[in-house]
Amino acid sequence: MSIMAEPPAELTSQNSNPTPEQQKPTATPEQLVAKSIAPVKPQFLRPPPSRTSQNDTASSTVSDSNNISKSNTNTTSVVAKEKKSKRQLKRERQQEKKSAVSLCPELAKTGNVDSCPYKNNCRFNHDLEAFKAQKPEDLEGECPFVDGEGSCCPYGLACRFYGTHKGNDGVRNGKKQLSEINGLTKDVQKLLWKNKMKFLKADSVLKSLGLL
Repeated sequence: MSIMAEPPAELTSQNSNPTPEQQKPTATPEQLVAKSIAPVKPQFLRPPPSRTSQNDTASSTVSDSNNISKSNTNTTSVVAKEKKSKRQLKRERQQEKKSAVSLCPELAKTGNVDSCPYKNNCRFNHDLEAFKAQKPEDLEGECPFVDGEGSCCPYGLACRFYGTHKGNDGVRNGKKQLSEINGLTKDVQKLLWKNKMKFLKADSVLKSLGLL
C-alpha cells in the first residue's frame, strides 16, 4: 500500500515540465572562453525583456508625441489667426487714414467731386469732410503760388496755406483760373520720348534757310 501511494522519483521527474535552463545544454567555462563568451554563473543571469512591452512603450511614446505635435499645431494656428486678424485691422486703419489724407488732386483744385475724370475708379479720396477733419492747421505765412496776378495754387484744398487763398479755387482778387495751353496727349509725349516726332513746318523753314 505504501509503495503505490508514493510515486517513484523517476516518474515525478519525467512528468514535471523542464525549465529552459534544463532544456538548454550547458557549456563548460573553457568552451565559452574558446567562443569569446565570458562565463557567468546562472544565478547572476537575468532573462531578456519581453519585446511586446517594448513595442507597447514605443507606440505609446509615438502617440504621445503625435498628440503633443497636434496640440502645438492647433495652438500655432490659433495664434496665427489672431495675429493675422490684428494685422488686417491695422492695415485697414492705415488704409482709412491714408485714404483720408490722399485727396484727389482734381477735387483739391476745383472742390467739385464731379470734376474727377476717373469717378469711382479713382484711387484717391473723394470725401471732403473726412479730409478736412484730419487736415492739420495751416502754416504761418501766405501761399507762394497765388502772389502773382491771375496765378492759382496747384494744390487747392490740400495747400497748407489754404486760409490765405482769396477764393475757393485758390485764386487771388477773384480772377478766374487761366486755362492750360500747349497740353500734350499721351501719343505725342511718347513720340517725343522716342525722338520720332516729325516737325514738318520747322523742317521746311530750315530747308529754306539752307540749314537742313
